[in-house]
Amino acid sequence: MSSETSSNEEDRVSSAASYSELPIDPKLEIRILELLPPASPDPTEIHCNLTTARLADKPSYEALSYAWGDAVFPEKIYLPTGYLAITSNLAAALRQLRLPNRPRRLWVDAVCINQIDDNEKGHQVMLMAQIFSATTRAVGWLGEGNAETEAAIDIIKELASNAWRFGIPDSEIDIQLRVSSVIGAGLKKALKVVADQLDVQRKVLNAFLNQPWFSRLWVVQEACLPSKMILCNGSNTLNWNDLLATSIIILKCMTSIKSFLRRVFDSKFEEVGLLAVTQQEFALARSGRRTDAKPRDLHTMVYLHQNKACSNPVDKIYGLLGLKKADELIEVVVDYSRSIEEVYQAFTLAYLQKNNILILHYTGIGYTDPLHGHRSGKLPTWATDWRSNIPTKFSDQSAFNAGTSFSPGLQIDQITLPLIGVTGVQIGVVADETSTLTLESESLMEIWMFYLERIMSIKRQVTKSRKLYPTGEVIGDAFSRTLVLDNRLSGTVMWIGNPSEKESQALWTELEHAVNSKETITGFGSSGAEIFRSAARFVSTNRNFFITESGYFGMGPRYTKLGDVVVVFDGDQTPFVLRQIKSDEHTVDPNMEENTEARFSPDEQYELVGECYVHGFMDNEVAAPEWRAKKQTFWIR
Repeated sequence: MSSETSSNEEDRVSSAASYSELPIDPKLEIRILELLPPASPDPTEIHCNLTTARLADKPSYEALSYAWGDAVFPEKIYLPTGYLAITSNLAAALRQLRLPNRPRRLWVDAVCINQIDDNEKGHQVMLMAQIFSATTRAVGWLGEGNAETEAAIDIIKELASNAWRFGIPDSEIDIQLRVSSVIGAGLKKALKVVADQLDVQRKVLNAFLNQPWFSRLWVVQEACLPSKMILCNGSNTLNWNDLLATSIIILKCMTSIKSFLRRVFDSKFEEVGLLAVTQQEFALARSGRRTDAKPRDLHTMVYLHQNKACSNPVDKIYGLLGLKKADELIEVVVDYSRSIEEVYQAFTLAYLQKNNILILHYTGIGYTDPLHGHRSGKLPTWATDWRSNIPTKFSDQSAFNAGTSFSPGLQIDQITLPLIGVTGVQIGVVADETSTLTLESESLMEIWMFYLERIMSIKRQVTKSRKLYPTGEVIGDAFSRTLVLDNRLSGTVMWIGNPSEKESQALWTELEHAVNSKETITGFGSSGAEIFRSAARFVSTNRNFFITESGYFGMGPRYTKLGDVVVVFDGDQTPFVLRQIKSDEHTVDPNMEENTEARFSPDEQYELVGECYVHGFMDNEVAAPEWRAKKQTFWIR
C-alpha cells in the first residue's frame, strides 16, 4: 500500500510539472501530443513532446477517440519535462499508432488536458466541437482486437462495398459514401439474400461491437463531428463509413423482413445506425447542400444516448455538448464543481424557460420503483434524472395532439422554484390500476410475454358492466385500441401496418381466440395474434393500464397509483399523470441556499408521475368550452 501511495504521489508531481511547463489559455488554445517513433534502447517506451497551438491558427493534428477503461494508470509516456501516467489501453494505442520515421501529431484528451484542473477541463470540454471538427482525421482506437474482430472487419468491408445493392440512399450515411438506390421488389430481394448471410455471421459482428469503445458516450460527438474517421483494431483498420453502411443494411433487414427480427444482433448496430443519421445531419448542415437538414437538439441527443457509459454522470450532458446546434438558444456552461443535481436541474430549466413544454416527457417518478429506484430525491420531479430509467416517449413522433390547440402556459421564476406552474385541465382521477399486474412482473410488457390470459381477464373485467365507452364506441374496441395506443406510433405501425379500424380489430379478435384456445403464440410470426401481441409489447415497457373514475381507459407509467390525477397541459401532445402531495413535503432546490426565508408554497402541489395515453383525449378534445372552463395552474415540484 505504501509503495502504491508513493507511486501515485510521484505521478501527480510529474504531471503537475509537465503542465506547469506548458500552460495554455484553455478558452482558446490546446496542447498537441507529438508521438515520436520507437527508439532504442527500449522501443516499448513511449516518448513524446507536448506543444501548444491556437485553434484559430488551424493547426494540423489527428484526434484520438478511445475508451479510457478503469482509472488505473500502470503505463507512462516520457516527455522532456518528466512523464505522465496513462492507462494500458491508451499505451497500446500509442504504440500501435507510432510512425516508424517521423512524429505523429495527436490530440489525446487524457494527455492534452490537465485532468486534475477542473477549470481547464471545463473550458476544454466547451471546445470539443471545435477540436473534433477541425481535426484532419479522427482515429478511433477500438482495442488490440482478436481473430473474431479481424473476421468482422473483413465482413463489414465486403458488405459496405456492395451497399448499393441494399437500397441505401445518400441521405442515410455520410455524403462522401457513393451509393445508389434500389427500391421496391428489388430491394426486398437484395435484403432477403443478405439476411441469411448475416445470420451466419452475426456472432463475429456482435463480438466486434461489444468492444468497450462502442459503449462510450464521448464517442458520439467524436465520431459525428470529424469530416474523416478511421477505426483501428490492433493493426487492422476500417473506414468509419464502411461500418455506417453495414449498420444501415442490418437495420433495413430488421425493418423490412419481419422474420429477421428473430435473429439476435447486438443493439449497438442500431446505435451505430443512429450515429450514421446524426453524422449525416451535421455533414449536410455544414456543407449547405440541403437547407432542410436540421440536426436534433441537444436534449434529444442526450435522451437518445442516455444508456452510453461515462464515469461522471454530469457528462451525460457535457459529453454531448459538441453536438449542440448553433441556433439552439440555450446556454450550458461546463462546470465540474457543480453537483449532479444542479447540472441536471439547470439543463431542464434551460428548455422550460424557452417554453419547451415537451421536455416534461423525459421525466416522472412513475417509471422508478419507489423502494428500489435510483432517482435522486434532491431533484424536482419535473427535472430529468439522466441516471434513472427513461422509457420510450409517447410524444416522439408527434402522433398525438391532446392539448396542442393552445400555447404552453409555464410559470417559472426564482421565487417559485423548485415549483413550476403549468396550465391545463384535469380530465380524470385514476380509479383502477395495478390489478393489471402480477407480483412477478415489472410492467405490462411482462404480462404480454408470460401471462396472456391476464390480458383477457382484464378485458372481461372492464367490459362486463357496460357495452359502450364514454366516446360512444363499443367498449371492447376501445380496450383493444388502448393496448396499442390506437396504432398511432411508428413502432406499432411497423408491426400492424396501416389497416382500417375493422382490420385492426380483427387482429385483436384473432389474439383473443388464440389465447382462449390455448394456442402457442411466439410473438414473431405473421399471424394476426402474433402481430397484435408484438405491437402491444412495444408500447408496454414500464407501463401500466388504468381506468379513470369516469370510465376512460389509459396507459400510463408503471407506478401509477389509485387517486393519481390525469391532466392535459396546454400546448402538450399527451396527457400526464400527477400525484398530489402535501404542501409541506418539499424537494430541496439544489440551486438554492439553505435557510431561504420565504418559500413559495401553494395549497395544491403535485409530483409529476409521467406522460400517458387516454383513449378519447388525444386530439384536442379539451378545446371544448366545458373543458376550458376548468383550466387551472398545476404547481409541480
